Amino acid sequence: MDQLVLFIQTNWQGIATIVIALATLLITILKKKVKIIDTIKEFILTKLPGLISSAEILFKKDIVSFGVEKKSFVIEAMKKLILDEFGCTADKYVSFISDSIESILATPQKKGD
Repeated sequence: MDQLVLFIQTNWQGIATIVIALATLLITILKKKVKIIDTIKEFILTKLPGLISSAEILFKKDIVSFGVEKKSFVIEAMKKLILDEFGCTADKYVSFISDSIESILATPQKKGD
C-alpha cells in the first residue's frame, strides 16, 4: 500500500494528464454520437413527408388498407433508408419515426393551386 501511495505521489502529474486525456476522448466520442443521432433525426424529418405521400398514393389503390398499414409501411421504408444511408439499424428510432408521422399528419396541409 505504501508503494502505491509513493507511486501516486511521485507520478501524480502523469496520472492527471492521462485522466484528462481519457476524459477528453470520452467527451469527444459522446459529442460525435450525439451529432450522428441528430443527423439521423434530421434525415428522418426530411424524408418522412415524401414517404407519407408515397404511402397515400400506393394505398389509395387498395381500398382494404387501413391507416395502421400505411404507418407500418412508412416506418419500414424509413428503416430501410436509414440502413442504406447510415449503415445502422433504425430500431431505436421507431418511436421517433412514429411520433413524427403523427405530428406531420396532424399538421394542416396547404392546399395546392
